[in-house]
Amino acid sequence: MISEEVERSAQAAQALEQQTDTLQRTREQYGVYSGVLTQSAAIVSELATRDRMDRLMLLVGLLIFLASAVYVVRRRVGWIFAFPFGATSATTTTTSKLISASTSSTIVESTTVTDVVEHWIASAVEDVLETVVYQRDGEEL
Repeated sequence: MISEEVERSAQAAQALEQQTDTLQRTREQYGVYSGVLTQSAAIVSELATRDRMDRLMLLVGLLIFLASAVYVVRRRVGWIFAFPFGATSATTTTTSKLISASTSSTIVESTTVTDVVEHWIASAVEDVLETVVYQRDGEEL
């Protein structure tokens, strides 16, 4: 009877030791998975940040392109925006003064926000075009 109890105790101790080993391996594996999950969360967060920045840069680029296209079309065909914005001959004259002012480096007071924006776009486009021409001709900036 005592030998049976000793044998049962030995089996219980052996089972307890196996379960302890199993729990230890499970804990180690959990640690590995925890590290992988932490790294994955950091990577996903970084990708989300880059996605937002990419979208913002695309939007800004699109707006700059559209502003440049509107400027070029307006410069080539000046009457396009006369009807929607109710431009008069005085506004057109002011616009002409702004365009000539941007090329001659003189300051002309503008009468509307549209004129100010157009002047800004005109100077920006001219700077870009000058840069392209200098690079094409092989001159250093």
